[in-house]
Amino acid sequence: MRSYKLSAGLLALAVIIAAGCGAPSPPTVQEQPQGGASSQATGQDIQSISNEITKGPHETVKSSGGSAELLIPQGALPPNVKAASIKVTPLQPSEVKGRPADEPLVFAYRLEPSGLRFTRPAVLRISTDVSKGGEVPIVFLSSGDNVEIIHTVIMEPDESSQKARVTIPVTHFSDVWGVHGWFTLTLSGPSKGTYEIGESFQVGAQLSVAWSKRIPFKNPFVLNAPLVEFVLDKNDATLAGKWRASESALAPSLVTEAPPQTMLSRSTDTFSIKQTFTCAKEGGATVEYTAEIRYFTGGYFSNPIIGAYAGIHCDKKPEPMRMLHLSNGYYPRSQFTVAEPDECIGQHYHASGAVFGLADKTSTTVVQATDLSPKSCGFGTVKQIPEETLALTAEQYRALIYR
Repeated sequence: MRSYKLSAGLLALAVIIAAGCGAPSPPTVQEQPQGGASSQATGQDIQSISNEITKGPHETVKSSGGSAELLIPQGALPPNVKAASIKVTPLQPSEVKGRPADEPLVFAYRLEPSGLRFTRPAVLRISTDVSKGGEVPIVFLSSGDNVEIIHTVIMEPDESSQKARVTIPVTHFSDVWGVHGWFTLTLSGPSKGTYEIGESFQVGAQLSVAWSKRIPFKNPFVLNAPLVEFVLDKNDATLAGKWRASESALAPSLVTEAPPQTMLSRSTDTFSIKQTFTCAKEGGATVEYTAEIRYFTGGYFSNPIIGAYAGIHCDKKPEPMRMLHLSNGYYPRSQFTVAEPDECIGQHYHASGAVFGLADKTSTTVVQATDLSPKSCGFGTVKQIPEETLALTAEQYRALIYR
């Protein structure tokens, strides 16, 4: 079972950094009018845009190293720009203007040519390792003296790389970078990796909120400029979630409204919810919990979408297995051959190489042994070594087969 901690941060403020002539001006904060007019997409909008692009004709531009890819829908580029001229380049922290000095970067990329604008949105997908720093980032765009926050991004587990994939809408080219966020999602359970058909297990999801976390944002162009702090709004937030089981090995396959629009007040540091799944048929499956958070701050309704997953396998109950009880564990009888008396008095066991077994009757720990007396009694005589027929669990059987 693999479980990844994911977090998402949303801020609804845009910081304009001034570096004009005459006396320098401190950073200013621009707010949109209440309830309206953000040009930035919601989480569901980004999901729809991303799905539409990947299913339709599009160009893909990858960064060096392949950790980021820009997906450009057909017709989005200006007539005089070819996809071959576009670059996605990783940046070092020293190359990023306007980043908070005390916040380590999770990632940073430069999209070129500078100033390019799309006629319809593209998406940037970034694969980032969440096992080290823990959180998926708040995402910023910086272009020249202008720094703004991407108010809604999608954070989801990337099962192929076992990392987190961040999806960001892109309408124009600039530097894209991320720092750690506020919302953290973790899964607990299942307690083992393999279950028998008909067996049930429980998975828990916990959302943690660092309400008090702040990111000091210092004007890099003006000496001794005051700090502007991005702070989560003091108003409550709502949480709506759903459980999903990939493939058809598990039931139920989808549980929506889990929970149905639950309030997260300032006194709520964590929220937990559990779901029971049952192995319905043989095969591998992934249990995923997706949470959508919605809150109002600085003139925007923001709704990050975040997810975490765990993988399990469903197997049929194995047939009872004949096992030899050696000194360090129980070994399937099928790995051994019985030799007639020769240098050894009486029938005895040999094997052509290493044999593998379980540490004890209830263990999933795999142990091994080798034939130390190939010209004599091998592992021992048939009379010396006890044989038992054990009813192994699916998890024990799978541990032996896929050791």
